Amino acid sequence: MCYHYYMDKKIVYFHNRLEWRDWLASNFEKEPEIWFVFPTISSGETGVTYNDAVEEALCYEKSTDLHRCCNERLVGSAGF
Repeated sequence: MCYHYYMDKKIVYFHNRLEWRDWLASNFEKEPEIWFVFPTISSGETGVTYNDAVEEALCYEKSTDLHRCCNERLVGSAGF
């Protein structure tokens, strides 16, 4: 997992579904929201797919919303 900040938003890149699940288990009650990157197929990067991210978030009764596309990646937000 790696992250950076953009306009006061914490943007996180998870390398796989397990990293996302572990983050949720440790942080879903602490963080009001998280922005994360969904790599597109054309980027050649691995990462959590949108469907996997939604499935994991629903296990914690959290909703996810897709907000914007930038470059070769989709950036989404999980609102807690």
